[in-house]
Amino acid sequence: MSDDNGNDRDPEYLEIPLGQSRRWAGRIAYILLFIAVSGVLVLMFMWFTASLRLAVGLVLFLVGYMALMGWWAGRNIEGHDQ
Repeated sequence: MSDDNGNDRDPEYLEIPLGQSRRWAGRIAYILLFIAVSGVLVLMFMWFTASLRLAVGLVLFLVGYMALMGWWAGRNIEGHDQ
């Protein structure tokens, strides 16, 4: 993008400010949803395996693996090393 004189300039971005309380409410809702889905998975795996220990272990492994892969995929969103 260039201005009237032909100089290149950065494009202007619209920033939508979110309040701190709204951001915390979103995080808390995400965590509660995460816990609810994990609880359903534990119940489902208990039904399949009849073992609470195995069900909790499987869910902890799955949740840990997904969190690690999510962090790994999202840590460099621009696609280049820093």
